[in-house]
Amino acid sequence: MSRCVVTAIGAAAALSLFAPAARAGFENRNWVGGFIGWWNIPANWSGGVTPGADDNVMISTDTSGNIVVLYAAVPGAGATFKVKLSGDGNGATGIAQLSMGSGNGDLVSQRVEVQSHGIFDQTGGTVDTDILTITGGSLGDAGGLYRLSGTGVVDAGDIEICSFGNASEFVQNDGTGIFGEVTIGDCAGGSRAWMTLEGGSMSASRIDLSDRSPGSLDINGGSLAATRIELGTFAPSGQLTQRGGALDCDQLILSGLFEDAIEQTATFAGGSADLGSVEVRNDYGNAIYITGGHVSVAG
Repeated sequence: MSRCVVTAIGAAAALSLFAPAARAGFENRNWVGGFIGWWNIPANWSGGVTPGADDNVMISTDTSGNIVVLYAAVPGAGATFKVKLSGDGNGATGIAQLSMGSGNGDLVSQRVEVQSHGIFDQTGGTVDTDILTITGGSLGDAGGLYRLSGTGVVDAGDIEICSFGNASEFVQNDGTGIFGEVTIGDCAGGSRAWMTLEGGSMSASRIDLSDRSPGSLDINGGSLAATRIELGTFAPSGQLTQRGGALDCDQLILSGLFEDAIEQTATFAGGSADLGSVEVRNDYGNAIYITGGHVSVAG
């Protein structure tokens, strides 16, 4: 498979120059830089202008599988209205990849969308966004993938992950994830979506699994602090699996509000889980399994 590798970087000092987005002056900025180029060079973007605070940024490939590498070694990149990574779907073979490394500065965007054949690979810097969506995977296309590691920080108000066919996934190997509401499985009629924690620290006010389509949360390492984790609203087979690491959760709820939302399961096979309360709301095959590790429930 051909790869499209994109590195977009900005400087924190430059971000304060951007006022909140006023949509009246927005433009669509498409990457036209070809095989290799720099984010902060105007000629690499449609219209000959680097993306600004009101702009929609589109980095994509098609079946030609162009390899694109973006660098931004100087301040100036980083504040946009929306950043979208997409291989354009429909059997596209190229991968649109946006990479941020240590010392690369920050990316501030009201929306970040990682779609079919899109990869956001973050090993450093800070991504600050209101909404992060990871979608795709239909018609044989790869799902979207967000990969966090190193010293990277993601600060997202909402995260929505959903799949059609091949899975879309958020994977944290290291770094820091700071989230508001997380929905894993958010597509009506979709297939399973994943969030995987391998290392680093993650916090969320709420995590919903199998909201409208199947969703899985795997904890293999690192630490997760969540106010509330709920499995199953409308969709079946929400799966929380802990094999390692540390989970601190005030409320764990196996819901399944409707008969179709069956077989919500929480499995504790390793690590430590500190749960404030646990609630199983119906008998549609919901179950909690403890096969290893340490699990404590306050009440």
